[in-house]
Parts: sequence; structure tokens; C-alpha cells
Amino acid sequence: MSNSLYLPQMVTVLKRVVEAPGVVRLTLSKPDGFLHQPGQFVMVSLLGIGEIPLSISSPPGDEALDICLREVGEVTRLLAAVREGAMLGLRGPLGRGFSVKEFAGHPVIVIAGGMGIVPLRSLVEHLLEQGIEQGKLQVVFGVRNPQDLVYRSRVQLWGECGAEVGMIVENPTKDW
Repeated sequence: MSNSLYLPQMVTVLKRVVEAPGVVRLTLSKPDGFLHQPGQFVMVSLLGIGEIPLSISSPPGDEALDICLREVGEVTRLLAAVREGAMLGLRGPLGRGFSVKEFAGHPVIVIAGGMGIVPLRSLVEHLLEQGIEQGKLQVVFGVRNPQDLVYRSRVQLWGECGAEVGMIVENPTKDW
């Protein structure tokens, strides 16, 4: 990235996926030299419109950078509507992230609700990629309604990779 965290680097939207009603995941190109830790965030900007902080949801080893946002204001509404190939400004990574090395040899329990799973996806997938022992990682998260579940296919994959996964739905449907 640039030597200055105050100057955005331009990145390309590689993929746009609707994860849930009003929730969009954007996969962005990574600027040269971009290194992050689970739990960090970036500032994403639509030049001339505005800039917002968004958690990095992809693990550090991924070639691209995933962010996920809920449409709650003007900038998020416009960001959610961008098309693949669009250019965005990116500053970061920012924040301290998780001290993953301190987790070694210890059981890890990740608990999230709703969109709180977004920054924790990076942590869960990083731990799985690093080969956390079978049964040492538990992920529990809840949503209000089944359709609010983000990362549905990834959550299933976490279980297949050795994490114990529990999902809680406040208002389950008959088919849940």
C-alpha cells in the first residue's frame, strides 16, 4: 500500500454477492504489499461520495480481500449497488487485530450475532487454515431470522473443516 494511511489506494471490485436481504459481500483486489491480521478493518471510499470503515472478512492468506456490508445509509447503499469492475478507494489495514499466536494450544470459542460474524470470519478461517486441533474451535452465532444468515455456505464448510458450529435463530421458519 501507499506509505500514507491517509491516501486511498484504488482497488477493483472483483465480485459482488448478495449474502442476505440488504447485505452484500464485495471481493476486492488487494493492493501490492497489503498484509492484514484477522480482526482488522479498512476504510472504503466512493470517491466524491464518502468513506466508511468496514471489517475485513477474508483471512490473511486469501489472494483477494472480502468486505461485507449492510445497507444502512447513503454510502453503504451506494457501495452495495456497485458492479463488478468498479473502482473503490481503500485505506488500511487499520486496527490491532487479534493476537492469534496467543491462541495456540488453547480452545477458542467465537460468539457472534447478526453482522458480528463479519470480522470473525477472518479469524475462524485463519485458525482453520493454520490447522487448529479438531474440537478446539467452537463457533456460535445467532440471527433473528434464517434469511439473515450471512456466509451460509462458509459456515457449513467450517464444520466440515473441524470447527464445532452452532447456529441460533430467534424466529425459525418451519423448514429451519
